[in-house]
Amino acid sequence: YMRENMYIFKRLVRLGLCIFMAVMMVSLIGNRALAEMTSDKWQKEIPSEAMSLKEAGRTLIIEKKYSEAIEVLEKSIVIKSDYYLAIYNLGFAYVLRGLNVGDSSEKDNQRSYELFEQALRIATENNFQDAHIYHIVGWLMFRRLIFSHEPDQDVARRYMEINEMAQKALQIDPSFGKAHYLLGMVSELKGDFEHALICYLRAKDMGEKVEEDIGRVRIYTDK
Repeated sequence: YMRENMYIFKRLVRLGLCIFMAVMMVSLIGNRALAEMTSDKWQKEIPSEAMSLKEAGRTLIIEKKYSEAIEVLEKSIVIKSDYYLAIYNLGFAYVLRGLNVGDSSEKDNQRSYELFEQALRIATENNFQDAHIYHIVGWLMFRRLIFSHEPDQDVARRYMEINEMAQKALQIDPSFGKAHYLLGMVSELKGDFEHALICYLRAKDMGEKVEEDIGRVRIYTDK
């Protein structure tokens, strides 16, 4: 019974995850102006040309010109190979192009994952606290889990890794509703509907639109 529920849930998530992630990531890119100012302050000695290319790439992402953004941002990290925000935005460009049905590419998805992991390493090494990067890496891990056919022991490890990313995001920003939502999705996938409901309700309290998710898990919790 539990395996059947998981199969149905994974199919539902596969149908909606690409659209959801595309909307979420464009929204995050478009609302990081203040965070970007802070980020560029903590990372010293950024060449002006690299910074200009990063800004141009970010604008191209908002305009949904992902291939052009990739070309520009790749040039930025050639100038400064550990430029956090250029790598961060380049990861967005690859994952969004990979989510585009017409341009869908597993190579793009893999490249985006590698770039966000690289950005996470840079942030960790410099003691820079960015809840968004942990959340995004967690979502990419979740996407991998949904589309994978891994053995049960590997799936259990994936659950732990995704939970760790979401919890680290919440350690930095306890009011980060999207991280609570991610925890809810993982719990629902595992069949832990009680905990999923708790996470979704927390996400709702923090402004996330999760009414459909709450209604879905209450089919099981209200029995």
